[in-house]
Amino acid sequence: MPSSSPPQKKQTTFLTLPHELRQKILVGTIASLLEPLSTKRRKRNRKNAIRCLSKRSKKAKAHAELLRDVHAEIVDDVNYVEKLCMDMLRVRTVEWNVKVFGNSGHLLEDWENE
Repeated sequence: MPSSSPPQKKQTTFLTLPHELRQKILVGTIASLLEPLSTKRRKRNRKNAIRCLSKRSKKAKAHAELLRDVHAEIVDDVNYVEKLCMDMLRVRTVEWNVKVFGNSGHLLEDWENE
């Protein structure tokens, strides 16, 4: 009787992972660029906060663009993660604004309209 070799297991790669797992990995790469705003007194002003938010947002968007260029198969994952991270940044902005200025104010609107 001929011996049959066991079927070879297909190698796991980033592209063969489920979307949810790929997105979880991608969140870490983009979210790491969105560090919290400083609450130090000398840095607590709207102009500085808006500048910092814009800088972080541009960095994250540029990184997302770079990731989209890696492979066409992950474009949807990167788009989802980019939106998720921008939403996280908006939430952090509102929380920071309340913590520093004591109300929700218009920091989020000012930043998004810049």
